[in-house]
Amino acid sequence: MKMKRASIQRTTKSLLNMRERNRFDLPFHRNSVWKNDRRSFLVESMIQDWYIPNILVWDNGDDNVWVIDGRQRWESTFLFQDGLYKLSSGTADFNCKKLAGRKCSGLFCNTQFEFLTYNFTVTEFRDCTFEQVEELFYQVNQSVPLASTD
Repeated sequence: MKMKRASIQRTTKSLLNMRERNRFDLPFHRNSVWKNDRRSFLVESMIQDWYIPNILVWDNGDDNVWVIDGRQRWESTFLFQDGLYKLSSGTADFNCKKLAGRKCSGLFCNTQFEFLTYNFTVTEFRDCTFEQVEELFYQVNQSVPLASTD
């Protein structure tokens, strides 16, 4: 079966709106492991409009969004939006305003706008088996080729 893929841009706000459909329980996933400093750097990257790697998802036809790669990024975004951590002390200022120590609700309007409108690239895979999705995960996370080159 030939795997199909498509990449689209999704804002943080649209990812937050998809929250109820997200599934992070594929058997090869690790648990939520990022510490708050790493989460904070992600949010800083979003606000500063720096590059963040693609989020990979699987559409197997069941109306869920099965996250293949990007769980830590997506969960960190949700947790920040929910006010469950503050930006770390090393977070750079934005537009001459201090971000360090702020929760999402404490961001200035223009900073909150940057956070909510950050464009993630989401690559969706379909017409593929669970085994192909699992291979893809290992290839992306451990640099193992999907197929032999022989």
